[in-house]
Amino acid sequence: MLEGVFVKLRASITGLRMNTLRDLFLAFAEINSEFPVATDDMFETALNDCGLFLNRSDMWQIKRHFGQDSGLNCMKIFEYLREDLNEDRKRIIVKLFNFLSDGNDSIPLETVFEKYDAAKNPRVLSGMTSAARSNTQFKASFKEYPAVITVENFLDAFANIAPYYLDDDLFASTMCQCFGMVAKKGPKESDACAEIRGFLEEKLRQRSRGNESFKQTLVRVFKFFDMDQNGTISFKEFSKVFERLGLLLTDKVLKDLWEMSDVNHDGNINFKEWSGLILGCD
Repeated sequence: MLEGVFVKLRASITGLRMNTLRDLFLAFAEINSEFPVATDDMFETALNDCGLFLNRSDMWQIKRHFGQDSGLNCMKIFEYLREDLNEDRKRIIVKLFNFLSDGNDSIPLETVFEKYDAAKNPRVLSGMTSAARSNTQFKASFKEYPAVITVENFLDAFANIAPYYLDDDLFASTMCQCFGMVAKKGPKESDACAEIRGFLEEKLRQRSRGNESFKQTLVRVFKFFDMDQNGTISFKEFSKVFERLGLLLTDKVLKDLWEMSDVNHDGNINFKEWSGLILGCD
């Protein structure tokens, strides 16, 4: 039965790395951006590259339900795997739609594409992908929608995009950055600092191990850079964070980040201040 195939796929996804579903969506979106449908080989290669495998019987079930004359509709298949948007993400998306449409009931899709600044995406800022590729993948998510879309269309399309972001806060901050919607900023925080903080958050999320929570990752990385193990990070240790992550900052930006992070102005960053730097909270 078809549902049995998807139960096995979902179980496999859960047992693999945390971003498997996101990676599968990106692979399907890339196929969808170039071809109307996928060949069997394209589809299976996308699965295999993400660590997912189907036996012949499972593949036959997929082809029986999703096959077209010339191939498979990958995005339709993905809809069976994706999770529904939670209420927090729905609120962000509706707010974003109202921001882009100036409160109107609909908006030209071309306007959405014009407003999307792929260069502000954390994955682009961290060097994980290019702005051109991010832009192509974003447009591919709206491929099957009309030229003028409603908020319902917008929500449906973002249900495909959401697996790209593992965390609700990261999803919200990325939407704000990419579309120029006002995000939460501290009083000292420059635009450069906001972008670097997004980069730093994404880099740390990549370093999560297995079932480790993001807070556990924050603790582990904090202890790693607390070289003298005194429970705080000095300015010298702070600068090493960015060097180890491959990000060269100007002295001014590094100083701005430090002043923004050292909330109590004691010349060191404790764990609460470290968390505030990454997550943008007090």
